[in-house]
Amino acid sequence: MKRTLLPAALLAVWPTAQADYLESMHEHPWVGYWVGYEDREFDFGIGAKGNGELFLKQRQKGEMTRISAFRSLKMRYLLEEKAGDNWISRSMVEDGFETSQDPSGDVEKAEFEVSYKGGGAAKVTHTFERGEVHIGIEWVKKPEGKEARLGIEVIIPDLYRLKSDIEERELKEKLEDDEVRAVRVDNKKFKVEFEDDVTLSDEDVLGKGATEFEITSKQLADKSINLSNTKDKGGVFYFDQKNPLHEGFSVMWYPEESVADSQLIIEVD
Repeated sequence: MKRTLLPAALLAVWPTAQADYLESMHEHPWVGYWVGYEDREFDFGIGAKGNGELFLKQRQKGEMTRISAFRSLKMRYLLEEKAGDNWISRSMVEDGFETSQDPSGDVEKAEFEVSYKGGGAAKVTHTFERGEVHIGIEWVKKPEGKEARLGIEVIIPDLYRLKSDIEERELKEKLEDDEVRAVRVDNKKFKVEFEDDVTLSDEDVLGKGATEFEITSKQLADKSINLSNTKDKGGVFYFDQKNPLHEGFSVMWYPEESVADSQLIIEVD
């Protein structure tokens, strides 16, 4: 990690050391990660390129062990700009990180600032509690002269990696009891089974957004993953689904800027 040495007179007014990138660890199980947190039900790591990843655990041979890595949930920290009727995601600047934290596999809080291509910078904060991850994202610098917003994308993977020639009966058996629940922005509760032919982003489903979202699946170690806000009306969830539910989709959380200190809560139960 590149450090900037400053004259003693400036140290009192310079709150953090500078880093061109997030330094990574070299010890199992956090090889390639900047920081990690270990819970009984899951592990959470932040990679050297500034993305988060949640690894679920289940009991195997008397110990809580991570399930297959392809079933982990990944997080991207977004800066999006308005282009016509669309929002365009900007990539992080690879060497544009600032942090005062050293790599560690035993953290309770993690914080870094990152710059984005095209201008703009954000501060991303993680706080870890038993069974929960709280993530906040806020402006450090808004892009000048552009309509922009910050968000967090949670990527639900292709949980079954099913072959195209699988029998319909076998598919239904595999998907049985896997479901999605949500509370829509109009406060109506919503539930859909994985085997249902539905697109979450449709206007009459969750196209107007949700304030709470939960997914339950056998492929997620028989656990429920609940996404919500730390504060009432502190953010909204939208969905990007191009394939059947069991083949994966994305959940985007956008904080309400008028609600101070609102964070995304990820709860594993």
